[in-house]
Amino acid sequence: MLAGLLPLDSDVEKRWPWAGGWYLPAGDSFQVGVALPGESPYLVTRNVTPGGHSGADLSNRSGGGLVRASANGLVVLAGAGEDPGGFGLHVVLAHRLPDGGLVYSVYAHLAGGSVLVRPGELIAAGEPLGRVGMTGRATSPHLHFEVRVPRDATERWEKAPAVDPVAFVGARAPGSARDTTWARTILMWGEAAALVDSGGSPSRLVTHDAWWCALAAALALPGDCPHLDPGRARAELADAGFATSDADGDAPVSIVQAAADLDRVQHVGWRLPGSPLASDSLDVVLKARLGSGDPIRDAHRGHLTDAPLTRAGLCLLFVRLAREPRVPPPEPRAGRD
Repeated sequence: MLAGLLPLDSDVEKRWPWAGGWYLPAGDSFQVGVALPGESPYLVTRNVTPGGHSGADLSNRSGGGLVRASANGLVVLAGAGEDPGGFGLHVVLAHRLPDGGLVYSVYAHLAGGSVLVRPGELIAAGEPLGRVGMTGRATSPHLHFEVRVPRDATERWEKAPAVDPVAFVGARAPGSARDTTWARTILMWGEAAALVDSGGSPSRLVTHDAWWCALAAALALPGDCPHLDPGRARAELADAGFATSDADGDAPVSIVQAAADLDRVQHVGWRLPGSPLASDSLDVVLKARLGSGDPIRDAHRGHLTDAPLTRAGLCLLFVRLAREPRVPPPEPRAGRD
């Protein structure tokens, strides 16, 4: 019983994506105090206190603002549930960190009738969960936001120790948030899914080691964190019946090689969050950047350039395999200095 509430289906567990990059759940995605168009800025009006308040209250003195998932996760609770302390309508997500850790994020005092998710759903970072309200014990509209670190996966979520959620998110913000190229959205998605490391140029070449790690992270394989170490990633891939090449791990991998690898392992299934792009937009980008709207299909047809794979190209290949988003996420925003 995950978080003491949700029976964890084995198929759902295998498809549960990693929570790499994190976003703030209301207002600007990366900075407290930055106003979005048409909104006042959200501020932390109250934060975690030892033995007292268990989260950060994010408020812009009005209700109705969109509340988004801070990271890729699994819905454990949605609604009033067994209200642990005046939370009113609230959502609890469970997140698997790239290092194998487990955390819960909590979104409380949501507006009546605004909750968009239900237990058991897989959610992508940035997908809407509901609206800021004041249900439960709240004297003004605000979002009560928590991050809790359980001692084990079956511990009730409200019993798990709470940490400063704004600091937790800030330490895990995608390095690509400041990217100004066409690849920004794609790279942030890849970081959020722990497919690529934080920051770095979109045009940086991908080595075989980095490719095998990304492939192990994206596949629906058992294990807690198979993708952090190239040796472990290759072992996990071998256990799944996929033989990696004998190429030098530091050598660049080509677009054709990567697309062919994806074609060979599609039967395993994927641990990927919802796509950040609608399918028609994605087809245009794929054709412009990789030369094909379906690189995996065309890997053996000679329609792809045999150029080296870049970080942006890697993310594009995996986005092509991702499901359509349950609810299209808004473009993550970042305030400018």
